[in-house]
Amino acid sequence: MITIKSILVPTDLSMVSVPAIGYAVSLAHHHGAEVILLNVLPIEAMKKHITGYAEGFAIPAQAGGSVQSQPDVGKLYAQKKQVMLAFVQEKIGAELRKTVKITPVVRL
Repeated sequence: MITIKSILVPTDLSMVSVPAIGYAVSLAHHHGAEVILLNVLPIEAMKKHITGYAEGFAIPAQAGGSVQSQPDVGKLYAQKKQVMLAFVQEKIGAELRKTVKITPVVRL
């Protein structure tokens, strides 16, 4: 028999992803595995938080301008993880959530 320790579920948190997440959680429950929800932030989402920098560089876009601080990416990741957990709480049954470890992961 196959031993499943973790199940990676890439998701965009759309309604279309709910059945896949539900299936992964049910499968994890049956095998005693962990579910890792992966949400990848599109570059466009990060561009909203980075202003005044030349494309692809961490230097000011205009010479002589004041240097801006880098955005707090950790805070953005933490906020997205909270959104993911709220999504799971809303869409996945309470009994399954109690028995399966669900870890949200956000990447760029």
